[in-house]
Amino acid sequence: MKVLITENKLFDSIYSYIEGDFNKDDIHWTYGMDDAEDEYSEPEENENFLIFYKGDWEGEDFSDSVFHYFDVDFYNKNDPSHKPFRDKTPILEVLSEYGRHLDTMFDNHWHEPMKKWFQDNFNLPVKTLSTYYNYENYN
Repeated sequence: MKVLITENKLFDSIYSYIEGDFNKDDIHWTYGMDDAEDEYSEPEENENFLIFYKGDWEGEDFSDSVFHYFDVDFYNKNDPSHKPFRDKTPILEVLSEYGRHLDTMFDNHWHEPMKKWFQDNFNLPVKTLSTYYNYENYN
């Protein structure tokens, strides 16, 4: 027996999976922090960098971070090396095991459903979606 899955049906099925896997009511957000200018200054909140997490916020190193969201103004418009990133904003970065799990389940077919789910649930636009698997082991 042949089963034909249309593109719309695949999109809808993946969207439903994401909706079941990511409960919006369990995901909270906080502003990310800019790096301190020097050893004597304190890092400051950056309203153009949002961290979405599950559970309680205990700092980026000790919280269950799910997504990073980068707005265009996160990247310096006067720095030519930032132009490729600015062109791709707003960027949603799916972190760690969350991105790895979705890639394993759906290859890259989950990107568009995730963009729509995020926009539907957090009312923030997404142009580019990326994953960051080795967040804990970044050198």
